[in-house]
Amino acid sequence: MPKPVLLLKVFLASPNDVTDARDAVRKILYQLNKSLAIPNGLCIDVVGWETDLEATFEGPQPIVNNMVRDADLFIGLVGNRFGTPTGRAGSGTEEEFDIGRESYEKGNLDDIKLYFRKTLSVNNLDEAEQARQVSKWIGKLQRKGELYLYMYKDSEDLIDRLLKDLTSWIDSWSKIIGICDSIFTKTIKVDVDMDRLFGNPLLDLERQLNPLLVSHSDNDHHLHDAESKSWFLEELAYHCYIELDRDTMNRLRIWSQILKNPNLGYIELGQDFAKTLIPYPPIFYSMQIQLQSSKDITWDIFKQNFADKKILFLEEEGFQFKSPEFLWYFIAKKLYREISSNNSTPLEYKEFINEIHQFLCRMLAKDKNAINILEKWLVLPENLPIVRNFAAFELGMTRTKTSIRHLIQQLKSDSGQNVRSYAAMALGMIKDRKVVPELLQIFYNTRDDQVKRHLREAILYIKNVIPCPYW
Repeated sequence: MPKPVLLLKVFLASPNDVTDARDAVRKILYQLNKSLAIPNGLCIDVVGWETDLEATFEGPQPIVNNMVRDADLFIGLVGNRFGTPTGRAGSGTEEEFDIGRESYEKGNLDDIKLYFRKTLSVNNLDEAEQARQVSKWIGKLQRKGELYLYMYKDSEDLIDRLLKDLTSWIDSWSKIIGICDSIFTKTIKVDVDMDRLFGNPLLDLERQLNPLLVSHSDNDHHLHDAESKSWFLEELAYHCYIELDRDTMNRLRIWSQILKNPNLGYIELGQDFAKTLIPYPPIFYSMQIQLQSSKDITWDIFKQNFADKKILFLEEEGFQFKSPEFLWYFIAKKLYREISSNNSTPLEYKEFINEIHQFLCRMLAKDKNAINILEKWLVLPENLPIVRNFAAFELGMTRTKTSIRHLIQQLKSDSGQNVRSYAAMALGMIKDRKVVPELLQIFYNTRDDQVKRHLREAILYIKNVIPCPYW
């Protein structure tokens, strides 16, 4: 019976004068596949320009660059030749290295291993120039001193070093397999495009809502400008959400899915769905208006300002938001305003669903001050656990790498309800492979089953083994 394995990709970057070293890498990985990787549920695929390049109208380098982005480990081999300029870098190898380094710094690549041959003998002026460029590049990398760089003397020295480095790398992945409930086959990249998921819906919604808020701004009613209208709707949406019961919220979420994708239909959701679904959304009665801090806003003034029914549906007994997306959006705006004001009180009453977090994370994306406030909320023990949970999750949604140490600190020591689980989820969403060894250590040391489950999911997502489990 076939045994499922986890597929790992090694990208091999090299000019065309190191064929012996290139063959040595492939031979060693073939041997390690048989002796170490496959018995531990792993399979290593070596890719590179010399074996995996297909003809393309774009030219070869963009295809090779995509191979780098999809890799789990980058191995670079350099001898006498630096290579040919590409227009974006001094050579194809340097361009591949730059992309690999970018991927590594983003946390999407396990490591970069560079192996340089020490003896650089030259026979003519062209080789001398190539050797000069190699030496210049080595010097630049050594001055930065950030990445793995090994100078090998001969093939025997290279093979010995490769065996040590690759065995260590495979062992690190064997620990990942050790925490899996079952073996996953990783054959495609499962990274999440945050802009695609959250950016466009937010912009589309704002383009739709802004002119509606501006309309009737020249009237004599209490809400006489777009900012006042938006503020009122933010407060109204927030208070309505706080009053919602869980069953009604679930129905709202289902309606939101249908409106975003009309092709879903009722069949996929179950045949009895249409029979049990209450009309969207629930009616919030006129008494909700009294929840607002501005007590002089009456039901009559409210109806006068929103009589066009473009944002709200108005009835004699109450009102409905025209779309679930409008409800989520205005709640997110309210929360963003409170975060910017360093006021965590509105977060203390109820957890907020992912749809709200998705809009909010786009609003927070470039606001360093708001991010700093969330980091402070996360680590302050006097904050309620529900506030610390919110801060952790939102820092994860915004993929704030400066928050990693704060989140690991809470993951290790916070005793508040669910805070450690939320910190684990956030670290998974930030997706930096450099923290995986520390997360594995915490995983094996913790006795809390819920925290272990979220840590397992976070580690497997960071390593691209599973899709993101939090959306």
